[in-house]
Amino acid sequence: MKKVICPKLVDAPYNMSDCHISDIRVQGDNLELITDFGYHDNSIPKRGVKGDISISKVNPEYCRAYILEYTGLICGSYGDFTGKKLPLSEFLSDFGKISLDVMEESFWKNTWKLNGLITHDGKIMEFILEIYYEGDITYILK
Repeated sequence: MKKVICPKLVDAPYNMSDCHISDIRVQGDNLELITDFGYHDNSIPKRGVKGDISISKVNPEYCRAYILEYTGLICGSYGDFTGKKLPLSEFLSDFGKISLDVMEESFWKNTWKLNGLITHDGKIMEFILEIYYEGDITYILK
């Protein structure tokens, strides 16, 4: 029997776990994620670095956000929820000033997926943000 091991598709130098995103800006076909405290350096355990992120050649047609709102449960628990799927432009306009606490991230081909908690109008909800890009993810260190 032949076995094929799938290699890691992305070995990112930084990770977004526990990162707080305070703003998402669209600059032409680039997307800028503005962080409050930066992100984690994967080469040095438990070391954070300050910075923001720029993603180039983003195709908004394939970017989407999912918002999950829990009823009668603690946000993030198993159980029933209501929610909606939004194109990136609608997500950015509907949620205005963004407060995203990233819990996990994953990569697949040209898609970067972030998920975690979003605070909006005094509510804490869960989000999944899928960003489709054909360029680069650039970590801008401060």
